Amino acid sequence: MDRVRAMEIFVRVAEAGSFSKAAEQLDLANASVTSAIRNLEAHLGVTLLHRNTRISSLTEAGERFLIGAREVLAAVAEAEASVAEAAGQAVSGQLVVESPVALGHALVGPLLAGFSARHPSLRVRGMLTNMPRNLIEDGIDVSIRIEYATDAELVQRRLLTARYVAAASPRFVRQHRLPASPEQLAESLCLGQINPGLRGVRHWAFQRAGQAVVIAPKGRLALNSSDALIQAAIRDAGAIYVLNLFVQPFLDSGQLVPLFEDWDTPQPTFYALYRRTRFVPRKTRALIDFLIEGFRPHDVSQA
Repeated sequence: MDRVRAMEIFVRVAEAGSFSKAAEQLDLANASVTSAIRNLEAHLGVTLLHRNTRISSLTEAGERFLIGAREVLAAVAEAEASVAEAAGQAVSGQLVVESPVALGHALVGPLLAGFSARHPSLRVRGMLTNMPRNLIEDGIDVSIRIEYATDAELVQRRLLTARYVAAASPRFVRQHRLPASPEQLAESLCLGQINPGLRGVRHWAFQRAGQAVVIAPKGRLALNSSDALIQAAIRDAGAIYVLNLFVQPFLDSGQLVPLFEDWDTPQPTFYALYRRTRFVPRKTRALIDFLIEGFRPHDVSQA
């Protein structure tokens, strides 16, 4: 029995809470995962996992073994990485990346294409979703999110800071004679972006010289996608308020024009989250470094 491999399978089952989910993440047959755990338990002479048809949970012995197994695997990974780096070996294995949908379309997808070309021995799996999953349970290596991590089991690296931009099509600006200040903008002309969980629409916030203006969009159209809002605005449907990351190409082309440029708007920050381990895998470090470099031209904090 390959005890290191058996430990890897056990840790993945423990983190995923399911034999079938662990098998999917490891690209193994369910029977192979079950056999590996049984052999490991037979070798140790203890039961590590309680089993039923859907989920598994750790026994008391399993909880103790999980701590030691993680330490052993971290030490093995660190030893392998140090040798591989010294020998100039390629990054390999599988890397699962999660990203918000709009960011994935605008930046992450193209960057992953370049990253994959740079590391041909690495299989990259990109998952675009606006409903982030549990990194540990779902076997995600890196998750890109717009909020700071508070989970002690996760580490975050800052990727870039963006800013919100109000914009509309040139024709819409002319037709409705849009004002030069946001406090004079009719809310009925503003397209709304639906918040997750259908909890209303995102308000627009502006600030200048101590003056704050908040707009609650009341246009006839509201969408939950920045891409869709941009396309609607191009078709003269109304004014929009989206991140510069997504709208900049359309401002550059003249299809949209910026509004209220002399007003400040919120500047959210995107982070790369990954599991806290004593040793960060080479593939994870390589991806995050690549993303930071690729995002740099779009980072408003660098301007």
